[in-house]
Amino acid sequence: MILPLTGAQYAEKVTENCVKFWQSMRTYTDAEAAAVEKFREAFKDKSFPPGASILFTQLPNGSLTIAFSEDGSIPEVSNTVIENKQLSEAVLESMMASTAYLLKLRRA
Repeated sequence: MILPLTGAQYAEKVTENCVKFWQSMRTYTDAEAAAVEKFREAFKDKSFPPGASILFTQLPNGSLTIAFSEDGSIPEVSNTVIENKQLSEAVLESMMASTAYLLKLRRA
């Protein structure tokens, strides 16, 4: 049986990896801590049953927008905007790494 992922679980895992990396690179500042908190808050009350999706958009200024859909449609309005380029890039990198990992599994 597949259980839906909660938003809190998702946000915790994504930000945990980001914070560890930033701390190792000594680039974790109060601005990143605030962005992490805002990211976690955006996902706090969400759950992701089958068919649900998250739409991330990275704006030219480095901000990250987040929108949610429960029916597979593309949301027209963002729920949250986080103005932190380092978080925006880290979220996109984590998605690309996940995709690459899944492709390797398929080929195996």
